Amino acid sequence: MILITVKDIITRLNCSEAYARKFMSLCNFDQALIRSELARQIHKRETTPAIIINKPMEVVTIWSIKQY
Repeated sequence: MILITVKDIITRLNCSEAYARKFMSLCNFDQALIRSELARQIHKRETTPAIIINKPMEVVTIWSIKQY
């Protein structure tokens, strides 16, 4: 099994060295946990849109026209 290093995390997640070190620290340097969390983070970045547009729905008013 190949060990995942800080450089690997920086490359795969395109993040800073500080983030990569914190990532490894939060996983308690457990390689199995690092692999699963890294896969989860990569999946999350691939499936989450970069910009989320949050617009309120337009209010639609329907006028009834009476014919005389």
